[in-house]
Amino acid sequence: MILQIYKPNKTNTGHAMSININRNLKVDKKSPKHGELQMFVSVLKQSGWNDATKTGSFDKSRGNEKTEVFVKFNEFEVGNIISSLSRGKELSLFHSMGQNKTQISFKTTSSEWKGKTSVRVAFGITKNSTMKFFVPIEESELKAVIICLETFLTNLYDQRIRKAVAYQQKKENG
Repeated sequence: MILQIYKPNKTNTGHAMSININRNLKVDKKSPKHGELQMFVSVLKQSGWNDATKTGSFDKSRGNEKTEVFVKFNEFEVGNIISSLSRGKELSLFHSMGQNKTQISFKTTSSEWKGKTSVRVAFGITKNSTMKFFVPIEESELKAVIICLETFLTNLYDQRIRKAVAYQQKKENG
């Protein structure tokens, strides 16, 4: 996990979000995509609340397709998300794989309190029209999310450049 945002609440309707970056080892080793960085976002529904400590738990939601969702974003979607979040614009994305249909949304809202405007983003995922996941991202968290996404792209392109240079050197050296 690179970044985690927890949003538990006492009504047990909260969510937790994780941004994960790992290497793609599932494709053929000869594929240019083998070992390349990839980004996933996972969201868990809250599974419990401890009123004594005022803390939420998410452990029982792991591994259950009704309470946990994973979304893989490609580099262009990540760029689109960065642009949207940076400019305060709404964004909708759609993924389809077999029978699974997933809608992803970023909706910007702002509020004023004591003369200061605060911005937040409602990150939502709806899978197959029935399973809904929602994570409010506060203004203070928004910058960290943007930096995480930018860092992913920077490292992905750095990895590709290094691979291209190594290939070219190998080709030149015979």
